[in-house]
Amino acid sequence: MKKTLFVQPRHVYAPSEGHGHIYSPTSLWTVGSKLIQAGADIDFVDENIRPAETDKYGTIGINLVGAPYIPLVRERFRNILDSKNVLIGGQIVTGLSPSQFKTLFGERAIPGTHHSTVAESVGATFENLKTDKDVSLIPAYEKISDDDMREYLDPGRETSFYLGQGCIFNCTFCPAAKNMPEKYRNSEVLERDLTYLTERALKLGIHQLNMYLSNLDVFQNTEKLSQFASVIQSLKRQYPDFTYRMRGLATVAMFRNALRDNPKVVRAMKDCGFHTVGFGIDGGSEKTWRSVKKGHNSRSAIMQSMQGCKEYGFTPETIMVFGHLREDKDSLENAVRLTDELQKKFGAVPRPHVAKDLIPGNDYWQNTIKRATRADRTDRARRIQLLLEQPKYFQAMDFKALASSVSHSNEILRHMVNKYYKTITKMSGNPRELIYPIAPEFSDEKNASHQKENLLRFDR
Repeated sequence: MKKTLFVQPRHVYAPSEGHGHIYSPTSLWTVGSKLIQAGADIDFVDENIRPAETDKYGTIGINLVGAPYIPLVRERFRNILDSKNVLIGGQIVTGLSPSQFKTLFGERAIPGTHHSTVAESVGATFENLKTDKDVSLIPAYEKISDDDMREYLDPGRETSFYLGQGCIFNCTFCPAAKNMPEKYRNSEVLERDLTYLTERALKLGIHQLNMYLSNLDVFQNTEKLSQFASVIQSLKRQYPDFTYRMRGLATVAMFRNALRDNPKVVRAMKDCGFHTVGFGIDGGSEKTWRSVKKGHNSRSAIMQSMQGCKEYGFTPETIMVFGHLREDKDSLENAVRLTDELQKKFGAVPRPHVAKDLIPGNDYWQNTIKRATRADRTDRARRIQLLLEQPKYFQAMDFKALASSVSHSNEILRHMVNKYYKTITKMSGNPRELIYPIAPEFSDEKNASHQKENLLRFDR
């Protein structure tokens, strides 16, 4: 059997030549490591660094980073989708039905959710696949050349680090693994991987590791987080001239609880190099939070968390996903006012996003919104059909993209959302963050112009 090539696609907003957005493809490395340890022979290539040469490989694995990558992957790999075994993985794949997956990628493509089929196609023994908590990424790290690893570990960038996954909360717009307890990798595996990365960095003349932690809610499991902090502290003693810096996401509810119940863990993370926390605010009022199953948010928890950041020296970020299905002028203005208030009082960095209801895997896509009207369900079905028939419009489901008819059928709401989104974006001091949607209400010429304007607008 020929070797397998795992491909990180070029960033959807990267120009056609030169480097794209270089960022460690940890999810691709994780799956690849599991399969290597089970007997597969896998190489890795990141098309943000160089194009993939697929001819000498019998099987190709592709990391579907998110909904906007669906048209990119279809276009980039159209010549092999019908001629090779093509594995397509990523969180988005878990939200597609079998028929939807085939419509988008053809009959031969293999979804990454079919673990036994994936293992067989790459020559791995399914029974030998490690669980997520036991998987080390070193088998993948060892496949990365020094030149490429130097790019990933460059102190001017950050590398994502697989610490844990899952979330006990169940926000309607979120397509990630949720409504389940958070699961960490074993401490021994974490220490082994971090030791490897530290020593690899030192060999490359790099003395700092900047990490974006994988957790959806870093402070949700303080017991496991404390164990991770102990790992970092041990490494700091072992490598006194090496620096670790970290940032991650959190809910205000769990961070508030950690401040109150486990301040030693918060302090330990600060001492380890944790410096920035992005809070999922996602609205400006109790009514909005309840409507998207984010009732764990409250104004008091937000203010306590922001004050906690001030006391511990963390930089807070206001992650504001707004413009949900039931929002109106008042709720949108509430979101703007709250973002402005948090910036002025606490120096919270605004990071606005436009809510996108139809992301494969979330409640809207799965049609599990209990209070949806018949008109809502009809509109939902129509827009899903549009996306399946014209996949280029999946780009409009980028959470950084302005609202369009693909994401917001109500034209009045759409214009209001875009008005207030632009307002918050200007607060952030970087209006170039705006991403323009590819949508049916625009002419071909206008959509082509949007594609050009979006170049190099990488989200961090």
